[in-house]
Amino acid sequence: KETILHWAARGVMDIDGMGDALVDQLVDRGLVKNVADVYALKFDDLVKLERMGEKSAEKLLANVDRSRKAPLPRILNGLGIPFVGERTAQFLAEAFGDLEKIATADEDELQKAEEVGPKVAHSIRKFFAESHNHKLIERLRQEGFGFTHEVKKREGGPLTGLTFVLTG
Repeated sequence: KETILHWAARGVMDIDGMGDALVDQLVDRGLVKNVADVYALKFDDLVKLERMGEKSAEKLLANVDRSRKAPLPRILNGLGIPFVGERTAQFLAEAFGDLEKIATADEDELQKAEEVGPKVAHSIRKFFAESHNHKLIERLRQEGFGFTHEVKKREGGPLTGLTFVLTG
């Protein structure tokens, strides 16, 4: 769990200043147990930490706030679903357009997304079947996360709209 928190809080949720040492302090002091707890941090909690001055605390809180606007693929990647990395998260977001649709899809529906086979589909179903994951997602929703992704409809092929003149 702590490894997932490190990964999700730093790279995936794209929070500048949320390094391993800071995450360790937050976890050790019981301020953060999961990634949603990062969004409940207060200025007073942060300034009491080692190497955290007022300016650093303000900057970190601004970065945490900005990360609420993370796109759905980044959020999916940050949830720590086994076998769902950046690429698979992107394919899922494009195929379903909404976290709720992914969470409620059955394994056959999930496999319609590009590069999602039986093993990955099973892992996704298992993740969303666990109640603590539902609670985590609901907390993130309450923290202002949007769980939708604009699905770009492709009309025609790459040559649509072009005119060719062939001479011979």
